Amino acid sequence: MKRLNFKHLKEFLSNALVSFGFPEKYFIQNSDGRLGQKFAIASNTDNGGVNVHTNFMTYDEMNCFFIGYHTAINKPLK
Repeated sequence: MKRLNFKHLKEFLSNALVSFGFPEKYFIQNSDGRLGQKFAIASNTDNGGVNVHTNFMTYDEMNCFFIGYHTAINKPLK
């Protein structure tokens, strides 16, 4: 099986943001080299900076986050 590169993983996570109905202001921010291949959900600030809204997570952890988010929105606990 072909191993996906960092660019493809980031693209897949960006597509998940759209699929799960996140507003357009949010995007996937990759971490710097110190953390390895990790991603977070972020938005731009008014002064040109980046505001990170989640912890940096691996690709698998971010997928689990999206599954939990989707479940919480569509099937609330009773």
